Amino acid sequence: MAFWSRNAHVETTAACDPRRADYAVLANVTLLRSGKTVLSDLSLTLSERRVAVIGLNGSGKSSFVRLLNGLLLPDSGEVQVYG
Repeated sequence: MAFWSRNAHVETTAACDPRRADYAVLANVTLLRSGKTVLSDLSLTLSERRVAVIGLNGSGKSSFVRLLNGLLLPDSGEVQVYG
């Protein structure tokens, strides 16, 4: 499992358990980029191994994926990725 939060940056890893129902959990995530709010109070659970992210240009798709990969830290909230 990997855990990202601006308040407490702690990373742990564990093997992916195929029986696990959740692959990623975002809890009350807010992300600011260049002073603009990109994601606001986003909470979701990804329960599928593969997902598609679609949206208009500039809607935050790449920022969302960077949060999942740990390349960006949320300004508030928590990101947990399992596997």
